[in-house]
Amino acid sequence: MSHARRVKSGGFTLIEMVTAITLFLIVFGAMYITMSGATAAFNSGQASSDLQEKGRRMLKRLIGELRSALIVDDAALGLPHAYPSIFERDTETSPFQATPEDYTEGRGARIASLSFQDQDLDGYDSGSSHPDRRIRNRDRISNELVVLRLDDRSLQGDPTLPYDETTGDLTWRPYETSYLVVKDGDQFRLERWQVFEDESGSVLMETEIFGRDVFKITFDALANDPANVRYNQIAITLYLQKRSGVGRVQEAALEGTVNLRNTRKF
Repeated sequence: MSHARRVKSGGFTLIEMVTAITLFLIVFGAMYITMSGATAAFNSGQASSDLQEKGRRMLKRLIGELRSALIVDDAALGLPHAYPSIFERDTETSPFQATPEDYTEGRGARIASLSFQDQDLDGYDSGSSHPDRRIRNRDRISNELVVLRLDDRSLQGDPTLPYDETTGDLTWRPYETSYLVVKDGDQFRLERWQVFEDESGSVLMETEIFGRDVFKITFDALANDPANVRYNQIAITLYLQKRSGVGRVQEAALEGTVNLRNTRKF
């Protein structure tokens, strides 16, 4: 009596292959989702960190420049208003480009200054008592800070400059400098506008991009934040926003305070 032995052939059946491929795809998909999420979180964190660092550098530079701003009452020199002064400046209505003739176009109300004669200014009430200024000022209209700065030669005491024969003091030319946010298409940036007269008496204007990705800036002085700001101080709050390559919006808010060195009124 003969017996036939059945020998199982090598390899996988179709069902086994389909099952293995399905399991592989499930595991691979889970790994991909995990890795994608981790990569996105890392990139988002890096972008946020970069935006914060950009804001810190910008704020440090701005504070450094404002230290030399003059505290001037308008009555002293026949000026249009006291300096420094804080204006509302809506970025939606402010001109993107300006000339010496129209650079004040778009300025809103003057809300504060460092002059005691301006204590009747309305200031700005955010309607919030939150202790964090970055949150408290988040819904405010963007501001423009207008300061007077001396001619560089005056700051250096250049002996070739004309001087007052009565007092012996060097003459100096004030430079009106504005720090404000402008809108270019769908992009925002912080700019510095400086208006001055040259030696022939012609009014000139210089504009400089101070920093990109800034969509709002607010300033506070004693008049509109008496609980936190001293007489010779200006508090600055900087709001930055940037859209990443994948469409995510990163935001950062930073604050700092500048102590004006010149506390003497001219």
